[in-house]
Amino acid sequence: MAKELVEKVAYLRGLIEGMGIGRDDKHGRVIQQMADILSDMARALEEITDRQVETEGRIESIDEDLAAVEEDLYDVDDEEYVDIECPHCKETICFDEDLLEGDDELCCPSCGGVIFSSENDEEGNGEDRNDDDSGESRSD
Repeated sequence: MAKELVEKVAYLRGLIEGMGIGRDDKHGRVIQQMADILSDMARALEEITDRQVETEGRIESIDEDLAAVEEDLYDVDDEEYVDIECPHCKETICFDEDLLEGDDELCCPSCGGVIFSSENDEEGNGEDRNDDDSGESRSD
């Protein structure tokens, strides 16, 4: 768009010169001054547009580099993790969510105590449901 504007101003200058409008009379000076201003504005807009295109390219490059750094730094993958607090030593341990779906017991790496067992989880869920359905009314 900026290049088109520069071309249009150049065409306008050609028309002004072709009509013989000069800086000799007051109307000619005004028209010539307006053409000068339009030319300056067109060149400034062209420079701004060029800088914007260059800046967008740099930002895109930086964004790609940042994505690569984030992937390396945070080891981004599709796995989900769950933080569980050890009931014995109160240490917080991060486990892959898939491990919680298995039949294995999960032990704390700090104290060796059992943190999660699929058998205990099933029993625990049953007890929680009985507490919620106890029939007692609660007032808020």
